[in-house]
Formats: sequence, C-alpha cells, structure tokens
Amino acid sequence: MKKKFEIMQYIAAIYRHQMTVLNHNLTESGITAGTYPFLVSIKRDPGLSLMTLSKYLVIDRATTTKAVTKLLKSGLIEKIPDAKDKRAFNLYLTPKGEKAYKVIKVEAADFLKDMVKEIPEEEYLQTINTLDQVLKNIKDMHNEIKKEC
Repeated sequence: MKKKFEIMQYIAAIYRHQMTVLNHNLTESGITAGTYPFLVSIKRDPGLSLMTLSKYLVIDRATTTKAVTKLLKSGLIEKIPDAKDKRAFNLYLTPKGEKAYKVIKVEAADFLKDMVKEIPEEEYLQTINTLDQVLKNIKDMHNEIKKEC
C-alpha cells in the first residue's frame, strides 16, 4: 500500500514541481515562475500599486519589490507615478510585457490541462472546493495572529 503524505507535503511537492516545470516552459518568454504571478496580476489589474500587489498575492513587500524590479529591468512592466500620491507608483505592462503575457497565457493553460489530466471534472471541482476551505481556514488563523500582534 502506498504511503499517504500529509496535506502540507502534497502542497509543498506540487509547488516545487510546478516551479520547475513553469521555469522550463517560460524560459523563452523571459519570465520565471517567481515573476509569473506578478506579471499576470498587473495584466489583470493595470495600474495597481506595489502595496496592492503585495496584498493581492499575499506576499511580503520585499519579495514583491524584488520581483517588480526584475520585471522592470526586463522591460516587461513600467511604473508611473500615482497622480494622487507622489510617493507611490502604478504598474502597467509594456508592449513587451503584453507579448510575454500572450505566450505565458497559452503556456499556463497547457500546464493546467496537463496537470489535471485523467482527473474527472467532479473530482477536480471537489478538490478545488476542499483546497478553498483549507485556504479559508489558514487565512482565519493568520488573521487571528495579526490581531494578537
């Protein structure tokens, strides 16, 4: 009988393998698995700020700044000073970023399709619902910790 992992082991293993495969598949686009969610978020919500991006992705500000800096140096995004707050800036894809997004959108769709192949839709949806509940529970625990600080 196959030994079952704990849920956190599965999540960690899936994440590690996902990063490896995405890094391989995204090489030509100039994007890495680490910068991928930032580029996609900026595409979905043009003009968002660094702080909003950090909150949206639930990633600390230092990591967000590092990823945004990589995207800026690659010429995939640009930052424009915020009209209301001169200390802040808004993030947008450049034409080069738009081209890269088109490539990674196809790669991501193919990746997801391959990742869930041979899983019946009903099981897939149940898994998503279960993971959604796990995420909600963890967020609740996180919010309780923040209240204590």
